Amino acid sequence: SFDGSCSGLQHLAAMTRDAKTASLVNLTKTELPQDVYQTVADNVTSLVVKDAEDTPPHASAGLALKHGIDRKMVKRNVMTYSYSSKKFGMAQQLTEDLMRPLAFDVLSGKLDEHPFGADDGRPAAKYLAGHIYDAIEQLVTLPAQAMVMLQKCARALAHEGKPLTWTTPLGLPWINRYHAPVLKRVGLWLRDTRVRATVAEGNEKEIDKGKSANGVAPNFVHALDAAHLLMTTNACVSENITQLATVHDSFGCLAPQATRFNQIIREQFVELYGKRDVLNEVLVSARHDLTLPNQQRLPIAPEYGTLDLKEVIHADFAFA
Repeated sequence: SFDGSCSGLQHLAAMTRDAKTASLVNLTKTELPQDVYQTVADNVTSLVVKDAEDTPPHASAGLALKHGIDRKMVKRNVMTYSYSSKKFGMAQQLTEDLMRPLAFDVLSGKLDEHPFGADDGRPAAKYLAGHIYDAIEQLVTLPAQAMVMLQKCARALAHEGKPLTWTTPLGLPWINRYHAPVLKRVGLWLRDTRVRATVAEGNEKEIDKGKSANGVAPNFVHALDAAHLLMTTNACVSENITQLATVHDSFGCLAPQATRFNQIIREQFVELYGKRDVLNEVLVSARHDLTLPNQQRLPIAPEYGTLDLKEVIHADFAFA
């Protein structure tokens, strides 16, 4: 199997031609693989060190440095950033992945006390999430701008009660539609006990502006991820490579075909973005669907970077 190197950021880097982000996620040729997760962890450590040296020092800074800040701690946050995860969501992830397991270790006797305090590390999770989010944004400026652009487009369409639509490079319709559910309370029996439950019974007519904005970036990236997967599959079949196993950004084949298969993955990634300006396509679609007075609500596309997409062809660690 060949896995993308933080595929969400790979797609955002390619669509914005962001050379800096591309180098972090192995879309350019390097002697050794780059590790965006470790880069973020190192930057977070620098921020926490400054807080620990303040007078007075931040309460969570010393605890975080004593425990250690590594790529494992930040990985899920970095992966989900491309799918619009914010500081609150990242704090929840840290609570689930780090703080709760440590609390269980205290309960089981493996640890005498929680490394992040008697409150099971909730304030520390919030503290670390803030620094992780800021560290990511400092590294991936153009992808961040692309996500903001998509969110503004979704909100502009939602203002008129319309979903943001687009057509993928494979000609499939993509519709970012969210509605608030119509909820109903129903009575159910659980053995001999009657309980009340809330169930969805259809959708409200109005577009849900908040969910439309929150969902648009991950939906857009996933659509392009799926397009890349299908393009790769079609190209493989044309070369009689038909034994494939794919899961999201993981591409698997039989060992004798691996060398050519890996080349095809990268070639199709370049093909996907080399002939299409997908962000501009979304803007054009949004402008077409909006009434003239509300077109002023639309943003402009971010200024693109200097990445030469053909570099991906020679990027050995892009999918590794």
